[in-house]
Amino acid sequence: MRGILRSFSLAAVLAAITVTTGARAGTALERAVFSILSQRYPGAKLESVGLPRGISITTADQVESVEQVQEDGQGNASFFCRISGSETPVPASISFHAWITGWSPKNRVRPGEAVAEKDLLQRTVDVAVGPRREIRGLILTSDEPPQGLQSRQTLLEGEPILISAVEKIPDLRQGDQVKVRVIAGGITLSTIGLASQPASTGDRVNVVTQSTKRTLSGILGADHVVEVRL
Repeated sequence: MRGILRSFSLAAVLAAITVTTGARAGTALERAVFSILSQRYPGAKLESVGLPRGISITTADQVESVEQVQEDGQGNASFFCRISGSETPVPASISFHAWITGWSPKNRVRPGEAVAEKDLLQRTVDVAVGPRREIRGLILTSDEPPQGLQSRQTLLEGEPILISAVEKIPDLRQGDQVKVRVIAGGITLSTIGLASQPASTGDRVNVVTQSTKRTLSGILGADHVVEVRL
């Protein structure tokens, strides 16, 4: 999205964007810029660092729109702004934080282990700066309770958990014993089998029958019952 020409009307963002700037209120310029940045940093709390550069505070409150917002990956954004009563765009820049509060494990979690809330802590990180900028929008945020999840890869202590690094704990694990119900025409037969892969209720799963070692494919229902229709 860098370098793409984008212009936002001030009227469309005044009521929607809140800028945290310490003891002072955010300017019209900041609200307009943050309206664009909020789309690049979904779920983040944007915060100004210092004053806008290249433009006075008085003029910054007369900004009608901003264009060509670009970032340097270090929490700085440059752009052109149009001032009320002027036809010439003014170059300016601003420094900012993009805070996201997400879950981090207290201790290392290995693949396949459950991710329980009691083993996690909430950590706020700035995703506008450095490598964490690349994972913005991918962090498992604190408003997403980690219930019924397990890790898909090693989770390092203190590091943000990514959405792609966890998955729902399956109802059935590979090697679990299941009841296989085979339906052929008007005849129903039952036997015992072992799951060949993990699955959740409603998924199609392969099972190996215990008696004949035959592989069958069926739908996982409640109570570890796999229904196979021939």
